[in-house]
Amino acid sequence: MSAQTFQLDTDLAPAAEPTIDSPGSTGVHSGLDNGAERTSATRAGMAGAEKVQPRRGLGRAVEGKGPGLGRDFSGVPVGGARAGAGPGTGTARKATKKGSDRGGVLQTIGSFFSSLVSHPGDAISHLFGGESFTQTQLASYLDGLKQRNDIEGDFDSDNKARVVVKKWKSATAGFDITGRQKALLINEMLSGVTTGDDEQAILDLLTRSENGDLRLIFEAVPVSKLLNSVDGANNKKLRAWFETRFDGGLKAVQKDRVKPVGGLPANAPLFPYDFARLRIKLEGPYRVAEIIEELARHTPAEREQAAKDMLSARDAISAKVDELGDKAGKAPDHAARDAIQAELNTVQTNLLRMDLVMEDGFKDIVLRESPSDLKSKAITLTPAQKLAARDAIKPPTGGPPGAPVAFKSQLAPGQPTYEEKLRAASPGMIDAYWQLMAKDRQPSDHSDPAKMHTLQEMEDLAKVSKDETDVVFGGYYDKAAHKPMKADKPGKRRSLHDLWADQQAFLTDTSTTFADKKAMAKALVFYFFRNDEDIVAPLNREHHASPSFNKSDVALNDEAKAQEQVARDMTKTAPQVRKLNEIDRGWDGSANPPTKEVNIQLFRPKGGVAKDQDFMWDMFQVLIHEYIHTLAAGKYRTFAKSLGEPRQTVLIEGMDSFLDEVVWANIRPRVTDLGLRQKVEGPAYAAQPPITVEPAYRRRYQSFPEATRLVTAVGFRNVILAYFKGDIERIGG
Repeated sequence: MSAQTFQLDTDLAPAAEPTIDSPGSTGVHSGLDNGAERTSATRAGMAGAEKVQPRRGLGRAVEGKGPGLGRDFSGVPVGGARAGAGPGTGTARKATKKGSDRGGVLQTIGSFFSSLVSHPGDAISHLFGGESFTQTQLASYLDGLKQRNDIEGDFDSDNKARVVVKKWKSATAGFDITGRQKALLINEMLSGVTTGDDEQAILDLLTRSENGDLRLIFEAVPVSKLLNSVDGANNKKLRAWFETRFDGGLKAVQKDRVKPVGGLPANAPLFPYDFARLRIKLEGPYRVAEIIEELARHTPAEREQAAKDMLSARDAISAKVDELGDKAGKAPDHAARDAIQAELNTVQTNLLRMDLVMEDGFKDIVLRESPSDLKSKAITLTPAQKLAARDAIKPPTGGPPGAPVAFKSQLAPGQPTYEEKLRAASPGMIDAYWQLMAKDRQPSDHSDPAKMHTLQEMEDLAKVSKDETDVVFGGYYDKAAHKPMKADKPGKRRSLHDLWADQQAFLTDTSTTFADKKAMAKALVFYFFRNDEDIVAPLNREHHASPSFNKSDVALNDEAKAQEQVARDMTKTAPQVRKLNEIDRGWDGSANPPTKEVNIQLFRPKGGVAKDQDFMWDMFQVLIHEYIHTLAAGKYRTFAKSLGEPRQTVLIEGMDSFLDEVVWANIRPRVTDLGLRQKVEGPAYAAQPPITVEPAYRRRYQSFPEATRLVTAVGFRNVILAYFKGDIERIGG
């Protein structure tokens, strides 16, 4: 099924990356497709359908443009150190731009005479441009720049800056400097008299720097001062470089429109891959596209290691997100909550940025390697690895990592039980879903052509979804056996259906009994329990609950029995059942993998052209997700079902979310291409200004973290072979 969306910015620059979208204040969350197959007794093709997760509020967290992850992401800073903490904030950058003549004459004279007393030879040498500095002195100099976020301003500081540039040019260990450091070095050499050697070092820094570093340099280095300080032939070289390296040339940069174009020269320094350095960039002011661009310069082995490192690191970060979210919900007052929320925003933003870079790395593997090469690099699991794989797909229960904690029905005497809390929260959660999925999707809305897209439009979009998915994963299944989806025609049922119309036909059929509708409603309640991230997941962690069901959906433990009872309580009356049926009828999308059928909504969103453009991109992502469901090998699906819940949802929905995001990694750089826009938005909308397209994680399932833990445990290649080829032994089957 489809879910709510969250967004980040594909470019994830501290100012223009993807966003995460969630139900926001409604507290509704879901994923793209419910991991478990629905077993309601509907004849409209929805019985075994897997729901696409509702759009989530991961909004524009990464770029500071809105709410995220179902929590409040408004006001997330987009540059430098997040939440204004420490060097690298916008304020610090402005101070750097103004304060590049730090120290002045008195500091320079005092520093010189102090050095003359302690190291007379070096002092005299440095006064006349000498560059004899130890590694320790240079490291201390760079550390000082970082701590102050300003130049040093001593009599020999420009000498140190030139030596640092030389060591950076030769890729000397310890001198892999960032864009912010480069800006400070340039300002250091521009302060006072700028010699010919200073000019050459500045040109070396500029002409050999990557796009992300250039953007950061010109946030802090005044172009006018640069042009006024660099003379003669070097000035001509500098001006010529501006014209070829930036969109719009020098005039654009002078107007703060810094958009580097073109590639790096062959002699640009390249340092060995280091995850610590990568993580600094992931948590700093670099855009996702810039980080990916930098990683592309490394060897395939280094890029794969980077993807593995990010995958391993995300588990602890994801756990931190859960911890902070739970703490925010229990904060004693608004001030405490806001402080926790600010930290949560930062951690969540960094996690989503890392996910985009990580998924690009896995996309590269599957595009670079032939199926036979990929298979040769997959591993055969040991018994211990098989156990680890099974453990990886079990959702955490709020206890210490690796240490099972017993379920606590009641946390303290006199407090409500787990079941009582779930029962109290369920009506509000259901109402929030109704507001989201059913309120504006009533019969009068469906009968109004002005409010509806057509199935033919969705058929065209489904073709693009299939083509893009086949580009990435098509080597692992018979593409010809998975034909393009075809829209229903009057009197002829095919493979792509109007979900609302199908469900309405079922619900109004005279042969449909109340028991049928009740079974359908109860299955939806269980979908909420298994996929809601704002209410049920925190409740499970608080009580160390891990509701377990066998493959026949029989409750196996006390917390599962509590959910079973609440689901019955929520589906007792006709009004309760009708409300849930209307949510199902208005759901965004679903798939029936055995029959390779997909169900989709056709309602136009309110809000005009831009909203409808976004709707088409959203449905494009939904159809990728649903198509991937139809590609899962039969043995894989059987294995997933044999595990029961919650592991089944992880393998079906969580893993589908992971795979559709890998496909999106191949699409993301092209979302403004006119050709792709015409296919997705249609020619009329493509003629309009492009919108900011939200990433695929806008509909990520709550079980995504467990899916990525499985990838960590067995390897990306093993997952590909299991999902598409049915080689379930690769994942512990």
